[in-house]
Amino acid sequence: MEETNFDCHGCVFNRGSYCESDGDCLTGEKHGHQKEQAELSVKDIYKLAIDTYGRDNQLNMAIEEMAELIQAINKTRRYPDSIKAKDNVAEEMADVAIMLEQLALIYDCHNEVLNWKEYKIEKILKNLMKD
Repeated sequence: MEETNFDCHGCVFNRGSYCESDGDCLTGEKHGHQKEQAELSVKDIYKLAIDTYGRDNQLNMAIEEMAELIQAINKTRRYPDSIKAKDNVAEEMADVAIMLEQLALIYDCHNEVLNWKEYKIEKILKNLMKD
């Protein structure tokens, strides 16, 4: 395929559009038809969401999802036997987990998060061993 056939303005990593090119473009981005969307990795989908909606909107969405999780947890405290409330907590936890992964991409801090998690888990274990 000749260089002139590549159109990076419509590839999957550019605002959700799809080009008709096959293979990789010159910058290494994947091209393909919309039906090939399932081949995107989860990380690619998160990057696409950040690129499509914008960094600030995704930061606001992360805050919103965390607030919804807080609200869902409070409902389970009021209605401890409610299956619906418990299911809502699970749904909101999934939303927050997705947004946390996007935050790690936005702030480029995945390794730092892993290091902090390891440190915090060790700290919990030390505190548990004191008892």
